[in-house]
Formats: sequence, structure tokens, C-alpha cells
Amino acid sequence: MINLPTPLVLCYDGHCASCHFVVRFLMRRSRRDRFRFVPLSALETHLSENPVEGLQAITAELTARSSLIVIKNGSVFIRASAVFSVISELGIPWNLILIARILPLRLWNAIYTLYAQNRFRLFGAAAPEQLCDRLPTEQAQYLLPTLSPKTTLFSPSSRVFISAQWRALMILNYVVPPEILTPYLPEGVTLDYWQEDCLVSVVAFSFLSTSFSMMRLPFYSDFLEVNLRFYVKKTVIEDGKPVLRRGVVFVKELVPHVLIAKTANLLYNENYETAQMSQHYRKDEAQESLEYHWQYGRDACSITADFSGDPIPFSPGSLEDFITEHYYGYAKQKRRTQEYQVDHPQWRLWPNARLTVSGDIAKPYPAAFSPYLQAPHSTLFAEGSPVRVLYPSYLKFSG
Repeated sequence: MINLPTPLVLCYDGHCASCHFVVRFLMRRSRRDRFRFVPLSALETHLSENPVEGLQAITAELTARSSLIVIKNGSVFIRASAVFSVISELGIPWNLILIARILPLRLWNAIYTLYAQNRFRLFGAAAPEQLCDRLPTEQAQYLLPTLSPKTTLFSPSSRVFISAQWRALMILNYVVPPEILTPYLPEGVTLDYWQEDCLVSVVAFSFLSTSFSMMRLPFYSDFLEVNLRFYVKKTVIEDGKPVLRRGVVFVKELVPHVLIAKTANLLYNENYETAQMSQHYRKDEAQESLEYHWQYGRDACSITADFSGDPIPFSPGSLEDFITEHYYGYAKQKRRTQEYQVDHPQWRLWPNARLTVSGDIAKPYPAAFSPYLQAPHSTLFAEGSPVRVLYPSYLKFSG
């Protein structure tokens, strides 16, 4: 399917016998399809050809011949963090080991470093080709010689709260009068217009491979979301220069699980509610079709995307650029505004996609929006990518 998540990439030392053991152990697990295995030398080559700002720590790990480095949802994990991120993918009972996270990460990093420095003396060396020789054919397919040129790598940050993948985004844009957004507009930001139009968007997408503070959710890591959002902006001073921040405000978000809704409302003060959701994918020789369906109370609605071919980049300054390139979220709170940064690479779009709606798409949202959520101004179907959401900060105001 088009919205399958990108697997976790484990970069291992091909000359390390204990690393071979780890790879073979993971290959034997039922969840091995969540992993791809790449030699550390391939990561080194990729970084030399595709440099990423701020990845000096990774270069240092490669120089020190670290045993494992993990790439998950675009974030790079080293030492103990790499080990914990792998364990979190394995499910019960293995992820019970994550209870050990209550101890300081510095302690686990020290233990990992001690192992890494002595692994050849304790477990010996191995030839890279020995790993493939000992694997059945159905497992060897998960061994990759190089990293894909499309691999997303974010600059390191200690403030990552949510790491995930947003895939197969169906975006329907509608023109609304600005005054109906005033009750939802947080202090400190202003409406952001596309040319002269004030737009809101209904966005339906797959929220996949979700991790909170580096740990994968055991039961709710993959789910669907449908939201209604509008566009805002604010100017800040960075290094003495004005910088425009473009963001979104959510009117309401629908997800299928109560725990996810309650958690998001608590942490981000958003307006999450629950709805029954499903997706259906079809493919024939001529085209592909993906449908998102949700049941809100007694009312059902669905969006279907019919498309073919490959997604392509969009042009700077286009409507597609305006809709997808907002990298901040804002939430209205008492006497302050919550601001959080969302990182993702530029999305590609299917230029020939046709989106159709069945049912009343406006039903879950406030009645003031209903007259305007009838005929879309425009529609987009985006491939999506790995994303990360940083811990929020707050804009405080008097009064």
C-alpha cells in the first residue's frame, strides 16, 4: 500500500560478531518487517554525499566504530537510545525491558560505551559476508547494501516529543469568511491568507509508527486522523532579523482511540474527539484508489483519492507550497498561546489525483463552518514523510 511506514533502519558494524548476533536475533522475530539492516559504512557514505547540519555526533560515532546506529522516522539514535528504540519495536514481552528507562540515560550510555569498546575482545570479529551466508533467503531480503537516497535525516534535537510518519494525506481546502475563525485564533498570531482567500482545510491521513519521547506506543502506534485546520503566521526576531513563522491552528481533530484523544487534549490543549475509522485500498492496471472512512455518531463520511503514477515535487510559491509548508502549530490557552514546531521534508504530490467526498464532511465541526464546507476550493493528495513534533513552548500575555 502507498501509506506503509518506512521501516526502522539499523546500521550495524559488519566486522563485529556481536552485531551479527543482534541482526540474526531481530531477523527471527515476527516483527522483522519493521526493520531494515544496513552496514555502518553505508551510512558513512550517505552522510558524505548528503551532509546534514548538526550530525557531528553521528560522525564521531562512526569514527569511534560504534556498533549500532538507528534511523527511525528521520531521527538518528546512538548508543543506549539506539538500543531502546529497537526494543520498543519488538512488542510484548521484549518491550518490558523499557522499564529500565527509569534509570538515567547517562548510565545506560556509559554501559553501552563500555560494551562497544570491548566487543571485539569479548565476542570476536566477523567477516561481513558471513552474516548473509547464515541467513535464510526470506530473511536476507531485509539486508540492504546502501541507504536509499530518499532517506530522511533530521538534525539532532533533545526536544523531540513525537516522532511519527504522516502518510497519504488527503487535503480539501475551503474558502471561509475570516470572522468565523476569530473565536479560535490564538493571541500573538494573525490569519495567513492564500492570495486574497482565507482557507481552512480538512485533512485525512495515516498517522504511523508513532513514538513518544523515543518510545513506540505498544498498541496505538498506527491510526488514522481527520482534522479541520486553518492557517496563521507570526513574526519573530532571530539573530537580530525578523523571521516569518507560518503555522496552523486546529479547530477539531478526530482519531479512533480514546487514549490518544485524551492524551493529546491534555498535552496540547487541542480539541480531539473519537470516531470509528477505517481505510480501504484498491489497485488495478489503470489506477490506484485509497478511501478514508469515519463514523462520527450516527453520521458517516469518506474521502476517496483516485490516482496513478508517481508523486512529484511542487513549485515554490504555489498553492501546494502554501498548504503544506506550515511548520508550526498553535493552540489557544488561558492568557497564553502554545507553540510547537513540526519538522518534515517537502512532500511530493500526485498531480493527477481526484478526491471525492461521500457524506457530510462538515458534521463533526461547529455549525458556523457548515455552509462553507460544501464545494472545495482545491484538493491535494500528498505522499507524506517522517515527521517530528518538538516539545511545546508558550507565548505569555498579560491580562
